[in-house]
Amino acid sequence: SALMEGTLKVLEAVRYSVTGYELEEFMHGVYHSIDQDTFMFYIGSEGQYYNRMMNMRNYFEKERGNKNFVITSDKGLEKDPRNLIFDFKNHPYFASLEYVVPLQVLARKLSSDLGIDCNISSDPGFHKKMGSYTY
Repeated sequence: SALMEGTLKVLEAVRYSVTGYELEEFMHGVYHSIDQDTFMFYIGSEGQYYNRMMNMRNYFEKERGNKNFVITSDKGLEKDPRNLIFDFKNHPYFASLEYVVPLQVLARKLSSDLGIDCNISSDPGFHKKMGSYTY
C-alpha cells in the first residue's frame, strides 16, 4: 500500500522512526500519543473514509496543535500551503502508486535537508554483522 511504502521510504531516507496507520486503527488508541510536536501526513484518496479523515485532521489541528499535511487531489484544500495537492487519477488500480510518489519525494528532500546521503547506509557492515541478505 502507499502508506506502508511511503513510511518505509521516509524512515530509510530520514532515519527517524516513522509509523503509518489505517484510519480506524489509529483512532482505536494511537491518538493518545499526539502532541504539538507531532507531524502527521494524511493520504487523502477519494473514497468512503475521506470525510472522516478530514474530520480527524481538523480535530488534531484544533485540539492538539500538531502539524498536519494532506496528500490529496482535492482542489478545495489548495488554500492551505501545507497540503500537497496533485492531479491524481484516483483509480483503484493506480492509487497506491500515485500516492506513494509525494512521500518518496518528501523523503528525499528531507534527507538532503538533514545532510543525509540516503544512498549510503548508516552502517555499511550491518547486514554482514546480522548475517542477513547474502551473508
